[in-house]
Amino acid sequence: MESQRVKALTEGYLRGWLKFDYPLDSSHFREELILEHIHDQHVYDLLKNRLFLETVLRSSIQNKSKALLDPIFELSRSLIELKLPSILSKDTIKKDTAELSTDDLKEWKEFLERVNKK
Repeated sequence: MESQRVKALTEGYLRGWLKFDYPLDSSHFREELILEHIHDQHVYDLLKNRLFLETVLRSSIQNKSKALLDPIFELSRSLIELKLPSILSKDTIKKDTAELSTDDLKEWKEFLERVNKK
């Protein structure tokens, strides 16, 4: 992880964004913002290349199904989340309608009792 930080620091310096002098209290915060931006850009570039490769490979398959193409749309959504998070629709919580059986409840009670005894 430190080598990635060093690469990002070097890139920030070479782009002229970082000077490694910290005259203000907020200078460290500014550095972290720049490093986070560079890291996000690296992740975005990797995901963009992966999306391109997966799209090409999956488009050459004869029998296309929804399950086969879903990873492409998930990857596309990840790219959008990185660059334009406010454009995505809000996620909704789906209520799980499955009820716990009495055996499951007993199991969980026993588990909680064991955990609380420790």
